[in-house]
Amino acid sequence: MAVLPLESDITAKGLDQKTLHSLLTNYNTVVNELVDDHATNKTTIDESRTAILELIDDHDTNQTHLGNIKTLLNQIRQSMLYQCLGNPTFAIDTNFDVKSTEPVSYLNGGTLKTLADDANFNTGTTKTITGAKWGAAMLTVNSSGTGVVTYASAAAYDTEALAIAALAAPAVTDTVMGYVTILAHASGFTAGTDALEGGTGGNVATTTNYYNNINGNTLMIGAAVSTSAESALAAGDPTASAATLTNSTDLVLTKG
Repeated sequence: MAVLPLESDITAKGLDQKTLHSLLTNYNTVVNELVDDHATNKTTIDESRTAILELIDDHDTNQTHLGNIKTLLNQIRQSMLYQCLGNPTFAIDTNFDVKSTEPVSYLNGGTLKTLADDANFNTGTTKTITGAKWGAAMLTVNSSGTGVVTYASAAAYDTEALAIAALAAPAVTDTVMGYVTILAHASGFTAGTDALEGGTGGNVATTTNYYNNINGNTLMIGAAVSTSAESALAAGDPTASAATLTNSTDLVLTKG
């Protein structure tokens, strides 16, 4: 049947039954192909969405790793610039304070310095420790070369280990030299009023221990960075193309 140009607007009698059937058949075929294409496209879009969500999760995981690594690198940098280079020894200094008993080299901000023999670490006059309980204090040297005593915050710890674990990180411009722990007299301990063990004055501490490192806690460098593996991308390759529309919808007409 030939394809003829329309002489006027299409009217109901402008299509014979055979032509109309052919037209509707073509429409039906095309609609079915479009449905198939929609299903293919939806699969592709769903796979793409899954891949994107997995990439977002992996990005978050990697961001956490990078943050942990950055923190660790900064801690290592800090410990390298502010570190004791020797083996200091500490002892009681005139009843209430602490002193070094020999010279020791250290770095402060990367500058090599020496802590002199008998350098004083003033324990202050305000810290109190509950009777028969433990306290602890960090011993650091500031940028001016002065000994600094920084106590754990609470007034009472049941064990020495708990007191050590409660020590706070030193000031960023201080070099850690060691720490001291104090077991208070049964009646309590007040710095500057009650002597350290071996001293004279007030309620003398039952025990005073001196440490020349900070191995009792992790103030300078934290735990090793945990690098849990990123999840594998599970979505299929979202590259499937839609089917090609092959059916013609050309309209075959006859004169009415």
